Amino acid sequence: MKNIKKSIKKIPSIIEARISNYLDLPYEQRHDALLEKWVKEQIRRIPTGDSIIDLGAGEQKYRKYCAHLEYTSQDFCQYDGKGDGTGLQMGEWDVSKIDIISDIADVPVDDASFDAVLCTEVFEHIPDPVKALSEIYRILKPGGVLILTAPFLSETHFAPYHFCCGFDKYWYEYHLNGIGFDHFEISHYGNLYSNFMDSLSIVLSEMNWRDRLFGMFFRKKLVKYALGDNNSYEISCYGWNVYATK
Repeated sequence: MKNIKKSIKKIPSIIEARISNYLDLPYEQRHDALLEKWVKEQIRRIPTGDSIIDLGAGEQKYRKYCAHLEYTSQDFCQYDGKGDGTGLQMGEWDVSKIDIISDIADVPVDDASFDAVLCTEVFEHIPDPVKALSEIYRILKPGGVLILTAPFLSETHFAPYHFCCGFDKYWYEYHLNGIGFDHFEISHYGNLYSNFMDSLSIVLSEMNWRDRLFGMFFRKKLVKYALGDNNSYEISCYGWNVYATK
């Protein structure tokens, strides 16, 4: 009897999981998949044997794509996965293998030390991102490249180390030009509808399972628009990605 009751209790979560997968975007169109695909493609553009520093590397998610490069990681190593307990937290966060522990705006290396800088989903966690961008310019060799991603609109996460919600392409254009980058490419990923779907997922997680199932069918309507060919990314998107040359 106890086993039967346990099985019955699991039914809502099983149904929800299957429906959620059906009503979601195809995996390759979701936030993490799109971001990882773009970053991987940019890393492949860097010549074999070049040096790269991964700033704010955290758990070094992209190190596996840098096997052809001389890889160095940097992080301030203050975030422990729990933060101050508010907003979205990771729970666990392992930075024990970081090479350089420092402020991202004051990296203890010489000028023009690296052929490439990788900095992914970090700028929203920096009190002074303009200063950090200037430091990136300093440590890059002439002709070196910057691979940079940050959200356009993010929920509070990694608190208390969350200082802004995101960055628009105009912020990048203004400051990349001002600091002196010679050439840069700025591209978006996601759009208004896919971004809203992510936020809706967080809202639904706070509801009971019956209300979540009702809300999840509304997400199905959003999938159609998220996959459509439209210019809604000009209003909102997952984020703007930068490939810049010094």
